[in-house]
Amino acid sequence: LEIYHDGSNSYIDNNTADLRIRGAYVKLQGLNGENMLVGNQNGAVELYHDNVKKFQTNASGIEVIGSATFDNSISIEHSSGFGSIEVGGSSGAFIDLKNPMSDDYDLRLKTTGTGGEIDVLNGELTIKRGSAARITTSASGIDITGSATISGDLTVSGTTTTINTTNLEVKDKNITLNFGAGD
Repeated sequence: LEIYHDGSNSYIDNNTADLRIRGAYVKLQGLNGENMLVGNQNGAVELYHDNVKKFQTNASGIEVIGSATFDNSISIEHSSGFGSIEVGGSSGAFIDLKNPMSDDYDLRLKTTGTGGEIDVLNGELTIKRGSAARITTSASGIDITGSATISGDLTVSGTTTTINTTNLEVKDKNITLNFGAGD
């Protein structure tokens, strides 16, 4: 083990096996006494930026204090059950999907606590409000449960259009049936 100063910098060199620094509470600090790294025996390892804790280990994994930027991808895998990402704030939460990264969002998933859910299971997409499914897709199309309000034009194409209701109310003054059919 060598500890030396070369006139500009100080060094600790270990040229054999491991260099072990032991203690129940180990701190690496800057010259001004600010924490850079703190290790607690049988506990957390903490990383600091300008003496403010930004990262720590805990019994279930890690905790990031503040924001995190990743320049590649994040993979979350749970060994049993569902992996999860939880995002929350005092006003709600959102996740932005972007292309390119510097762009404003292309798709935003946002909530303000109304209890919505988007579920994709076996290739079928279900959008829920509370616990009730409102829109469901399947191999044969889309199902809407509840009322649907369309504020623009509605075009229905197909061989058969079925309206299954007790009352049909049409507020348009001009209704054309069999338009352009030639009969």
